[in-house]
Amino acid sequence: MPVMTRDWAFCRWLALEYGVVSIPTSAFYGPRTAGEGGDEEEDGGGGGGGRKSLVRFTFCKTDETLEAAAAAFRKLGQDQRLRREGGGGKDVQ
Repeated sequence: MPVMTRDWAFCRWLALEYGVVSIPTSAFYGPRTAGEGGDEEEDGGGGGGGRKSLVRFTFCKTDETLEAAAAAFRKLGQDQRLRREGGGGKDVQ
């Protein structure tokens, strides 16, 4: 598998595990040019600053679609609570 920025990896994981599609913000930015600052650890070294840790969601959807997404996010929250408590759940990387 090709190397991905954090936002791309999260978007892919969220879509595969919970059926919620988001947009990685690094897709909107090119690589940093010489002389531009930023935390390479935070952005994966490819530019864009902390934007590589952000994702976008679109809310111009039907009520049914938004309700399904809300249910998926509730499930994600439950899985994360279970994981922290040592009870299993889907693993977030």
